[in-house]
This record gives sequence, structure tokens and C-alpha cells, in this order.
Amino acid sequence: MKISIFKLTRSPRLPRLRIRRLIEAAARREKARFREANVVIAGNRYLRDLNRIYFHKDRPTNVIAFNLGSVCEIYVAQSFAYDEYDLCFYIMHGFLHTLGYEHRRTAERVCMDKKCHDYLTHV
Repeated sequence: MKISIFKLTRSPRLPRLRIRRLIEAAARREKARFREANVVIAGNRYLRDLNRIYFHKDRPTNVIAFNLGSVCEIYVAQSFAYDEYDLCFYIMHGFLHTLGYEHRRTAERVCMDKKCHDYLTHV
């Protein structure tokens, strides 16, 4: 899978190798069939605009992800990520969304959070 990482903010250095390894490991374990994954680190306004356009919610959010068939796109608001762990957590959270994971119920939220933490501590 081709993984591209884009930074649209003046954020600190990105852990690009770790991000790639996390996505590759999760894709393998979750049997994802994407040919390409795009990760975009952006500002609050950018994600707020995406949230308004695609989900009709006029508020900022930490992560937005799209499954576009053979491509997945993950957008993370840099200001929500206080450190590298948070950033990678939101990226994994978005990746799981592209695979169909949701968190409308508490049990779903717990499952997603556990998977994210497991990937971050074992990859």
C-alpha cells in the first residue's frame, strides 16, 4: 500500500516512519484492501470546513476519514494532538473508521479505543 503523509500546518516534525508502520500493521491485521492511504495533518479551520461540507456539522473535530474504495483519506486536526501519541492515536482512529468501525455506542467506543491503544503500544 502506498502511504502519503501531508502536513498543512507549521506543526513540529511528524513521525512519518511510525505513521507508515502503524497504518501498514493495522492494514495487515484488519485485512484492509486499500491501494493507497493519504494522511493529512491540518488546522482546525480545515477540518471544520470538511465537517460542515460532508457531515453538515459546523464545528471543529479531531479527525475525519473517508473510504474512497481503493483509497482511504485521514484528516487530523493538529491542535487536538498534544503529542506524538495523540497524533498517532487520531490517525489510527481515522483508519479504523475507513474500515467501518463506528462509536455510536459505548461498547463501540471502547472497542475502537482499545484497538488504537493496542496498535500504538505494539507497533
